[in-house]
Amino acid sequence: MEEFDSLQQSWNQQAVATPPPFETLLNSAEKNTRALKAKHRWTTFILSTLVVLLTWFFGYSAGFSLNRGSAGFLFMILSILLRILLEIVSYRAFNKIPVSKSFTDYTAQVTRFYARRKKIHYLFTPGILLLYITGFILLLPAFRANVSAGFYTYILVSGGLFFIVFGWIIFRQIKKELLLLDFLKNIR
Repeated sequence: MEEFDSLQQSWNQQAVATPPPFETLLNSAEKNTRALKAKHRWTTFILSTLVVLLTWFFGYSAGFSLNRGSAGFLFMILSILLRILLEIVSYRAFNKIPVSKSFTDYTAQVTRFYARRKKIHYLFTPGILLLYITGFILLLPAFRANVSAGFYTYILVSGGLFFIVFGWIIFRQIKKELLLLDFLKNIR
């Protein structure tokens, strides 16, 4: 019985939680907004760098001639350009959401933003990945004919591992955004 009294006393001594002030919520929202904008910029920068490298390698190795290998390069470049376009459109849509609105309005707009991102993830991302993988597969015969057997094996293994790791990263990011969307829907 003493344990119960001790627990009851501890329970009664707890401080009553008060909601954080509006300024704290606003600062937190602005901090999260800056982090998301930085993520969009980095994603766009990394994908743009990849497009430049693929284009340079395509011009260097294929000489911009049209064949099966060049179709693979073009599919890979096109898929990345589509993803860049989606990121830019998404970034601009997010920039239009003013943080200084009322909590309800801000939450509603962020919820709509993530609902659109959900559509992007389910409609466009699988197609973009499929286009990229198709391009990689179209390049494999050109690699097999022009590189040593050991390097070709390295390309196969590293390409497979890349797709697995990249797929896991994409899946994890989509899962985070879907959890955030569910959270936003529940607080409104």
